[in-house]
Amino acid sequence: MSATTPNAAEIAAQYGARLDLAAQLAQIERMQAETRKFAAEQNKLAEEASKLGAEALKLAAEQMKLQRDRSLSPWLAMGAAAGGVVTVATLLLRALGVLQ
Repeated sequence: MSATTPNAAEIAAQYGARLDLAAQLAQIERMQAETRKFAAEQNKLAEEASKLGAEALKLAAEQMKLQRDRSLSPWLAMGAAAGGVVTVATLLLRALGVLQ
């Protein structure tokens, strides 16, 4: 054999190294695909969390409005009753001729 012609052992070693390199590249590609999939899932979950946060703010605002309405309702009822008393008194006074 000449010095430039590789022997069978050298060819087998080179072929094995190429197979190992191809396997490593395939593993890297699989890992990158898995990373992209994981990142997409994280983005989806972050968007959903943002939507849920906005919904929570809406519900909190609605709760505050209902609490305010509940605390104002006795005052509203008293105001309506006072208005009714004034109306009845005005009608009676007109009927008696005191007011024209």
